[in-house]
Amino acid sequence: FYMIVFFGLIYLCYYFVQHLNYAIYTKHALYTHNKLQEKILDKVSNVDGNYSKELSQSFLVNTARTDIGEVLQIPDQCFDALSYFIMVIVSLGIILHTNTLIGIGTILTVLIYLFFLNKDLDKRDYYLDNETLYQDKTGHLLGQVFEGSKEVKSFNMNEDLHQYLDHVNKNWSKMHLSRTNYENYAEILDPVIITVFKLAIYAFVIYLIMQGKYNIGTLVLIISYLDTIINYCYELFDRLNVLSSNTVRLNRIHKIFS
Repeated sequence: FYMIVFFGLIYLCYYFVQHLNYAIYTKHALYTHNKLQEKILDKVSNVDGNYSKELSQSFLVNTARTDIGEVLQIPDQCFDALSYFIMVIVSLGIILHTNTLIGIGTILTVLIYLFFLNKDLDKRDYYLDNETLYQDKTGHLLGQVFEGSKEVKSFNMNEDLHQYLDHVNKNWSKMHLSRTNYENYAEILDPVIITVFKLAIYAFVIYLIMQGKYNIGTLVLIISYLDTIINYCYELFDRLNVLSSNTVRLNRIHKIFS
């Protein structure tokens, strides 16, 4: 009976903390969104001609409309990433205690995976930033054409406009292709490092069992914690992936105020 009460209280505490977390996140998101919109409006209302040359109208519109909404996730994603990182460390400690050799191999594999992941995400974000800038140029062009449609018809500017749009689209295509390549590396190729290590560990542990040095119970324990570490690594990757993308959006917001 006491155990039922104990676990009941644990579940109640868990759901209360979850509710509190969502409530705090909602209030923070509302405050941050509205405050940033106010700051952008104040900034744009007090600018000179040079400022409008550096940042296009479409840049400001896209940033205020889209980027601000996305960066609101950053605190939540940071907390999740930190939680999964701690879980990975704790699981690594347990598997290191169970078998030092396998533990060291797991640590090295996770570090190698995170190294290549960080490298590919940095490249992905570089091309994502440039890709977004070319999208801003396209939006700015369309806005200008819409506002000056009469002049476009009067001076027969369609050919020049299409040439400029073609130039922008070619550059956008290059950035898009490079971004998707590094996105593919991060999401498809980098996890192969962990999969190959996992298969190697399975073969190594089975070999030790055949040699009589391990029993089935140890095999189950090691595989269980190894799978746990791998799952936590993938969850950590998902959070870092979103954080990395939102960093690009955060830098775009920073450009407005710099």
